[in-house]
Amino acid sequence: MNRKKPIYLDYAASTPVAPEVMAYMKPYFSKKFGNSGSLHSFGQEAQAVLDKARIIIADEINADFDEVIFTSSASEANDLVIDGIFEGSKIDSPKIIISEIEHESVSQTVEALAERGAEVIKLPVSKDGFVDPEELRKALDERTILVSIIFASNEIGTIQPIEKIAQFIKSFKEEHNSMYPVFHTDAVQAVSSIEIDVRALGIDSLTLSSQKVYGPKGAGALYIRKTFLPHLKPQLIGGGHEFGLRASTPNTPAIAGFGKALELLIKERSTKSRELMVLRNRLLDGLRKVVPGIEVNGSMENRLPGNLNVYFPGRGNDNLVVRFDLSGVAVSAGSACSVRSNKVSKAILALGYSVERAGSSIRFTLGNLTTSKEIDETVMRTEGVLVQ
Repeated sequence: MNRKKPIYLDYAASTPVAPEVMAYMKPYFSKKFGNSGSLHSFGQEAQAVLDKARIIIADEINADFDEVIFTSSASEANDLVIDGIFEGSKIDSPKIIISEIEHESVSQTVEALAERGAEVIKLPVSKDGFVDPEELRKALDERTILVSIIFASNEIGTIQPIEKIAQFIKSFKEEHNSMYPVFHTDAVQAVSSIEIDVRALGIDSLTLSSQKVYGPKGAGALYIRKTFLPHLKPQLIGGGHEFGLRASTPNTPAIAGFGKALELLIKERSTKSRELMVLRNRLLDGLRKVVPGIEVNGSMENRLPGNLNVYFPGRGNDNLVVRFDLSGVAVSAGSACSVRSNKVSKAILALGYSVERAGSSIRFTLGNLTTSKEIDETVMRTEGVLVQ
C-alpha cells in the first residue's frame, strides 16, 4: 500500500522536541543525574542547570529569579495559582473572574472552587473571540481575588487585550487601596509568537509550558509577582522545593530542556511568526478554493500566526478528524485536553455559534517544521477527505 507521508498540523497540542534540546538534556539522564536538593557536587550540578533555566525564563518575561516556580505542567501551574490564591486570600465569599474561552485547567479548577464557596464570573467574548475589558470593569468588586484571562486562545487563536485588561485591574486596586485581584494569564500558546514583558503589561501571574515551545513534556512554569508569594498556598507539600511553594524533586532533564527550548525559540520568534502567518494564509486561501463554503472561527486580526480554526458546514468534526488522519494529516477538533471526552468546542459555542457549527469545525495549527509543500498537500488531501 502506498501510504502518504504524514503531515502534522496540531502544534497547539504539542510540539516536537528540538534536536538541540534533546542533546542538551541527555547528560541529565545519566552522567549528571544528581538530586538538586543534595549538597554534594552531583546535587550542585543539577541545581546549577535548574538555576540557568529559571534565569532564562525570568529574563524572557522580565521577572525576578525567585518569581518563577517550576511545575510538572502548565495545568499544574494554573491549578497552583488558582487554588493557591483562593486558599491564601482569607477573603470571605471570594469572587473569581475568567473568560468563557479559558483552557480546561483554568475553567474546571475555578468551577470546583464554586463548590467551596467562590463566586465564579465567566466573561463572554465577542463574535470575533475577544473579551470586552469594560465588562470586566463592571464585574470587579472588593471580593474579587483573581482574574484569569487566557493570553491567546488554544482553540481559536485570538489574542486578548491583555494590557488594557491589566490597566482596568490596576486602576481598581489603586481606587480601593487593595492588593487584589491577582491578574493571571495563561500564556502557554502566546509565548511562541509574542514577546511578553510582565512588568510592562501589568501581569501579576503567568503560566508557561515546555511542550508548547519545542521542549519536553513534564515541565511547566508559573510566574507570580513577589507581592503575592506570601499569599500563595502550596498545593503540593512535603518539602522545601521551589521556594517552599511546590514540593517534589524537580524534573531536572525536563526543566533543563525547557530552558534551552525557550532560549532557542526567542532567537527565531519574530522570523518564524512571519513565516507561519504566510503559511497559514496560504492554507486558508487554498481551502477556500476547494471548499467554497468554509468560514473561519474567530477574528483573523489579533490572532496567533499559526492558528486556523475552520468551519466545514454539515460535517461532524469527529468524522473529519478521522478522515484527515486516514489521509495522513493530523488536525484537531479543539483542545487536546478535551477532545477525547467527545465534546464540541466550547470556544466556538462561546462565540455564539450553534452546536452544529462547533461540531463541524477543525483546528489547524502550524509550527516551526511546517513547509509550504505540506500546506499545498494538505489542501489537496482536504478535497479528497470531503468527497469520501
